Amino acid sequence: MAWREDAARSLTETFDGAFDSPGVVVGAACVDEAGTGIGVSPGDAPADGRFEIGSVTKTMTAALLALLADDGALSLDDEVGRWLSAGPNSGITLRQLATHTSGLPRLAPNMDLSTVDPANPYAGFGFGRAEEGLRQATAAAERPWLYSNFGYHLLGLVLERASGQSYQALVTRRLLEPLAMTCSGVEDAGAGTRLPGHAGGGEVPHWDHPLGAGGVEATVADLGRYAQACLHPPGTPLGAA
Repeated sequence: MAWREDAARSLTETFDGAFDSPGVVVGAACVDEAGTGIGVSPGDAPADGRFEIGSVTKTMTAALLALLADDGALSLDDEVGRWLSAGPNSGITLRQLATHTSGLPRLAPNMDLSTVDPANPYAGFGFGRAEEGLRQATAAAERPWLYSNFGYHLLGLVLERASGQSYQALVTRRLLEPLAMTCSGVEDAGAGTRLPGHAGGGEVPHWDHPLGAGGVEATVADLGRYAQACLHPPGTPLGAA
């Protein structure tokens, strides 16, 4: 057995019995230059089961930004005010959004955590609300690096306007399809079986994610393909991105 298959099996076995909630699925992908080994537990879990990958989505958003820059559709040094109604924050660049150096806060200032549904906190907080929050935000000049979900949500909207496509369509056509991530997608797009999340010992509903900062769902096998492409980029524009 190759290292990658043995390592994936060992990882999934490590987590056997670690969760109290029934229905929890654990997956592992171990990558080397020759390929990817996949492990899924329990063994009867659907092979096409899609996990919410959370902020790993941000790396895909950054790759799409690099692709559109290579296309000439935008520049990394474009000021966000070229693409969004940004008010006093118009001078923030796309490069700063992508590298978390814009000084924007982690969450938009118009997202009131005291009133959101903790089971789905971003429900109703789409691109329009994010753009409104950009005009209200105070960028922290004294903290040039600050991890910002808000910044990547805005970057998702920039990508839509620069490409003329929805974020869902853009990530599918420019990244998921070229990497043969056939059981991955955003929301209802793409094949595969959407697995429910778990927390507090029970099943929880899917979140409405701030697209660009999150929102992609993928199988373990597809994530292995993505990791393989990141570690060993193909000789394509996507590989260069």
